[in-house]
Amino acid sequence: MEYFSKAEKINKYINPSPHSPGMPPRAPGRTANYIGWKIINAYMQRFPETTFQDLVKMDDAQALLQKSRYKPKK
Repeated sequence: MEYFSKAEKINKYINPSPHSPGMPPRAPGRTANYIGWKIINAYMQRFPETTFQDLVKMDDAQALLQKSRYKPKK
């Protein structure tokens, strides 16, 4: 069994690569970056009064995700 550190596992989802582990074969690398962007985009569409400064000061990722109501298309 191969050992990967937490950082190595995360890097597979945020760095460029041919594919993302655990995703369909056609899913490219950097999947986490794309999904994160989609969540932020959904949040900003629901709360357009939020400034960039307000957004980066947020420290509750779970609340941001829930408020965004992001639902990926299947």
